[in-house]
Amino acid sequence: MTFVLGIYDLFAYAIPGFLYVSVLGFAADRAGWVAIDLKDLKDVPSLLIFVAVAIGAYLVGHVTWPLGRFVDRLSYRLRPWQDPKEIFLARDPDTEKTGYLHHSRFLLQARAELANREVASEISRMRAIGLMLRNCTIPLVAGATCAAAVAVSGEDRVFAASLSVLLLLAAVGAAVHSRTLGQWATLKTYEISYWQFEAGDSGEGRETPAGD
Repeated sequence: MTFVLGIYDLFAYAIPGFLYVSVLGFAADRAGWVAIDLKDLKDVPSLLIFVAVAIGAYLVGHVTWPLGRFVDRLSYRLRPWQDPKEIFLARDPDTEKTGYLHHSRFLLQARAELANREVASEISRMRAIGLMLRNCTIPLVAGATCAAAVAVSGEDRVFAASLSVLLLLAAVGAAVHSRTLGQWATLKTYEISYWQFEAGDSGEGRETPAGD
């Protein structure tokens, strides 16, 4: 049996999930809930440990997906951004005549992938990295909180305080840049779709309401 992981599985689920597992493991060890001793794992095959951690991170990434959506809602509430469609139309007003912008960006991306998957892969790459950064925001904040708690306890105070600040800055940067990449992905979807509709059909008569 062959298992194939896509770009969304790795970036949007596995990597954020690994951060969650790392922070939760550290917090549980410091609180005394579990006793993590690497000596106890010396007889366990390294491949088995890697597979177990990878599967656990992937599952945690799925379970914590709603937290990433919360970051999106909070981010847009604090600082609304311009709709990518408005940016695109401001750059190229004549593109509205083709009618394809009435389709949702997800339908346009699906059409781009059917027409030329290699060209459309840039859309998926930017969107997947954006989701990864968004979903990493919460565990980065949690890591900053853990580091601050260690600094308050008096152990490695300078290092822990510095790490807390760096993780908090990384969380803010991840939240902001995730929105930027999402905007770029949508703009790229409109750009590729424009030339596809220009080369093929205009999309008139098959317009559907824009979706989220």
